[in-house]
Amino acid sequence: MGEDVFWAIREGGGGTFGAIYAWKLRLLKVPKRVTSFTFLKPNLDISLAAELVNKWQLVGPTLEDHFSLAIIFKFDHENGGVLVKFYGLYLGPKSEAMLRIEQVYPELEIPANEYHEVSWIESFTRLVGLDSVTQMKDRFLKYDDRGFKAKIDLLKSPLSLKAITGVLARLLKEPRGFVVFNGFNGMMGKISREESPFPHRKGTLMMVEYIVAWNMDEDLESHKFLSWLNELYEYVGQFIIDDKPSGFLCESH
Repeated sequence: MGEDVFWAIREGGGGTFGAIYAWKLRLLKVPKRVTSFTFLKPNLDISLAAELVNKWQLVGPTLEDHFSLAIIFKFDHENGGVLVKFYGLYLGPKSEAMLRIEQVYPELEIPANEYHEVSWIESFTRLVGLDSVTQMKDRFLKYDDRGFKAKIDLLKSPLSLKAITGVLARLLKEPRGFVVFNGFNGMMGKISREESPFPHRKGTLMMVEYIVAWNMDEDLESHKFLSWLNELYEYVGQFIIDDKPSGFLCESH
């Protein structure tokens, strides 16, 4: 375990261990310019949205290590139907990112002007919707003051199209809810569960986050939103075919 860093206290924060007096970071090299994109597919009917989400399960977790692609899907407040949002980060030039998406996920039809070559830190301001890197230095910046609750599944195999369709139907009934898919393959799949106190690495395909968020003036109705989230979580659980589906302690506010 070494004298400098104790194995068991990695992968945690102040909420896990109490007072934190110092952090030790391990830096990795990234290109001076990376390619970032955030692309919306609005006003989709359930069947089309389900096909797009289902295709992601075949693409997102299997992209090369330097390409990350996540999706969020929810009720489309402006147009009705389903909104599917894609977040992509490629550690390389725009031309290569475009070519790769066209090869493995042509259904997205992302226009060239949606790909942006920026610095690595600028890619994160785009991801969270900040105007500039300078805003990230504001420790008093209140990004989102909504209450929320999240549940998580870590899956070793894809969800069925039927399961995804059912999730989308439930999202249309609760505009405060949304679901996030993040791929857990690539470099994560090369790290054994014994190498880190976070065991969900090799063999884990993806992380699914089920989230509901509400405004402060809706706090008295939060029990309704939590009930909806629990029902959604139990519904998906019927379709998980893994021997031991897993998750970890998540946050609520």
